[in-house]
Amino acid sequence: MTITLGTVTLTAYMIPGHSLCGMAVYGIIDEKKCIFTGDSVFAHGQVLIQPLYDVSLHPYASAMKKLAELEVDAFFPGHGVFVLEHGEDHIRRASDKFQSGLIPPQLYYFA
Repeated sequence: MTITLGTVTLTAYMIPGHSLCGMAVYGIIDEKKCIFTGDSVFAHGQVLIQPLYDVSLHPYASAMKKLAELEVDAFFPGHGVFVLEHGEDHIRRASDKFQSGLIPPQLYYFA
């Protein structure tokens, strides 16, 4: 889904994995390619996989692969630090782990 607000066009990407209805929003704001990832992916390629009924790794990995194809300057996750340059590097870290059959590092661990 894409929406235009004045001079800014934002595109929403569904990111099932952390939860069934996870999403990220991508757009160019003041000439910077920005992404807002909510709880889908965090700085340093961290993710948040919870022991819940609607968490599924295969769709999560597929969604991360799509996000990793985007050019991203500024990266704004729902928790932790923001990244204002080379944001795609952080997303690619998570995607590369998933694509190699591994789980990316967790933002938090649940007992």
